[in-house]
Amino acid sequence: GLPISSRAIASWMMLAMVGLVVVLQLVTNGAYRLLYFETETLTRNWPVLGPLLFMIALTLVGNLIYWSLKSPSFTRVLFSVGLIGGLFTWFLTRYYPHGFQKPFVMWQQVTLGEFVTLQLVCLGAWYQGTREFARFRAGTTAPSQTWFRVEQLWSNLISGSDTHGLLLPLSSRTALAKYHWRHTCQRAVVMGGVVLGLAVLLINVQSTITFDRHSPGINDFPELIESYFGMTLLFSWIASVFMAVLLMRGMHAAGRTSMNSFLAKAPLSDRILGATLTRNVVKTYVTVFLLFEVILLLTCLLLYLMHGREALQPDAHRFGWFRLWLNYTLVMLIGYWFFGANLISILWTGRTWFYWTMLALCAASFLFFVGVPMVSRELIGNYVFHHYLMLVLILFYSLLMLGGTAFAYRSAAKKVLITPRTVWTALVCWMLCTITAWVYLYPDRVDINRIAELIFLGAILSLLFAPFATIPLAISWNRHR
Repeated sequence: GLPISSRAIASWMMLAMVGLVVVLQLVTNGAYRLLYFETETLTRNWPVLGPLLFMIALTLVGNLIYWSLKSPSFTRVLFSVGLIGGLFTWFLTRYYPHGFQKPFVMWQQVTLGEFVTLQLVCLGAWYQGTREFARFRAGTTAPSQTWFRVEQLWSNLISGSDTHGLLLPLSSRTALAKYHWRHTCQRAVVMGGVVLGLAVLLINVQSTITFDRHSPGINDFPELIESYFGMTLLFSWIASVFMAVLLMRGMHAAGRTSMNSFLAKAPLSDRILGATLTRNVVKTYVTVFLLFEVILLLTCLLLYLMHGREALQPDAHRFGWFRLWLNYTLVMLIGYWFFGANLISILWTGRTWFYWTMLALCAASFLFFVGVPMVSRELIGNYVFHHYLMLVLILFYSLLMLGGTAFAYRSAAKKVLITPRTVWTALVCWMLCTITAWVYLYPDRVDINRIAELIFLGAILSLLFAPFATIPLAISWNRHR
């Protein structure tokens, strides 16, 4: 290093920053005096000495905090937060000398005590800042044990890696799964789950804080709680689509001309590669879904803390805690996985023309399903004809969805991308889900006359299991183009 002491280097850096602050403050104040304000008005309403001394102290304290956090610890973080908070509190009290409830007063006179206080803060920050810089220059800075353990725990949670097992040999499949998680899935969890989760938490917190029983909008607790569930459901669906896009970016090379080389050249068969990546997709979506559930719980806990037990007393006529939670959770989970997983199976093909073809088919199918009954009702007006037309459309779309899912499983099994056990497991789970959903939705109307509704419900639920065949197909198609 340079043959100069660390204290001299740190002192000159601090002096340069303090000098820049002083020059900018004086130049700004002088320019306003010359161009905009009268001297007396500016002197009365814009004092210079007190704020300038505070900015110098704040600059030196900022240097101290910067160099001290090169060896982070929870004690240092708390001390830094407390120091900054104390400085700004002291600064605000100069403008409210008689308390914050009293009128605002300009800080025109700097007393001897205030001057000595700021100088002591500057001296202490300079001395300790030079010591921290010397430690950093000598290479002796290191995080505390507690900080290091928490940092490792957070890294393991986000990246899916285990630092305690790094020396153990890993199979090719396990190594690829861990690398794919850190390379692709980690970003999806952070951006889709943490960021959007915090967004919905802030919205729910704002709704809780601004809640008013006398407002024309949401004015009772059941409506407020239902708004929590509705907002969480909406953001979870947005997160599912957003995560699918992020997972697509990790699948392809630049320009989507090919699959990422570490996936395409992995020493694994198509079946094992597809199963590994599909398992990571499930892990990603389950993690973010549980995060949204935790955020919903935190919101209800905040409501209880702010408004007491009265806020969580259910309305016996239209509000039941378990029923509400179960309904919204099932709808949220179905839409969340439906949109995300099926979108991944399309985006992971890596073919732009296929994206637009599927988008056009979905849009045309939706418009046909909605538009044909509306046109027939306007032109013909026959209730019986309209009823049978809707029945035909429901059965037609149901057979399309069931046939497409069956074809996907048949193709994946024929190419040995999935095992027969996967096919039978998906079939049994689909039948159980269909029967359970039918009994839950129509507990008193299970009869043979509503067979069309049962078929349509089963067709919708089949699309929840289709990704376990379509995702391996998309990966294989992308890998061998």
